[in-house]
Amino acid sequence: AEPLRRELRDLIRNSGVHVADVIRLFDKDRTHENRIDDIEFYDAMRKVFNYKGSKWAIDAVFNSIDTDKSGEITYDELFEFLRGRRHPLDERNKRVRGAKIESPQDDLKLEDIVWDVETLRILMKQLLERCKIGPHDLMLEWAKELGKGTKAKNVSLTEREFKLAMQKLFVGHEELWELELEPVVHQAYEDISSLWRGADGLHLTMHVDLGRLEIYMHG
Repeated sequence: AEPLRRELRDLIRNSGVHVADVIRLFDKDRTHENRIDDIEFYDAMRKVFNYKGSKWAIDAVFNSIDTDKSGEITYDELFEFLRGRRHPLDERNKRVRGAKIESPQDDLKLEDIVWDVETLRILMKQLLERCKIGPHDLMLEWAKELGKGTKAKNVSLTEREFKLAMQKLFVGHEELWELELEPVVHQAYEDISSLWRGADGLHLTMHVDLGRLEIYMHG
């Protein structure tokens, strides 16, 4: 899928059209909502860009652009894909900076929850849904905060870095972090790291990266 990503990016860049115009090329139903679903994307790749490759490759590119896994490509996502960076007004930047774990019930405090790895995963998924962001956005923000670059897919976090990043999702709950959450996050790190194995069945490396985090969050 990566060669197709480069091919599509170069094709659109060389056309000289703006990102908003590209959105309209894909917008089959002409709703002008600045959103592209998978059917519109597939049809445009075939009919507008005359791509002859497999449907699997097209679907893989669509999924890689749809970083929040909403089932649609937004203007912000397409801009990042084509330009290799986010524009200053990208709404995802504001949403991810304010993201934090919240209780699933108004009358239930985080301190009242019985914490385990699955509870943590569920509440992280709820955070992504509530803030309309994806694992890609979390990794990108964590990479910036840790000084590890601006490409989420190239970032890998050690256990210490993962804990520092996760701790920011629990601002204001420092005692809870020390007493209950830190060992749970340690186990989450172990679980996420173990999602990638080599051909011999052994772990390649113990770290958290975007691919493993996506599997963990959407598994």
